Amino acid sequence: MRTSRSRKKVKVLGEHPVIKVQLDERTTITIRKIEMLKFWKERYPAAKVISA
Repeated sequence: MRTSRSRKKVKVLGEHPVIKVQLDERTTITIRKIEMLKFWKERYPAAKVISA
């Protein structure tokens, strides 16, 4: 039988602001810079900030 692979967790070094953005009903991403929100809003106009 095949075993499932787990995703590697990235350790955060230092305190960085974390902004969760919902691109569509199934996709949620985490960004650290507000400039990246502009980048994602161009591709997904319905994107909204879930938590800041």
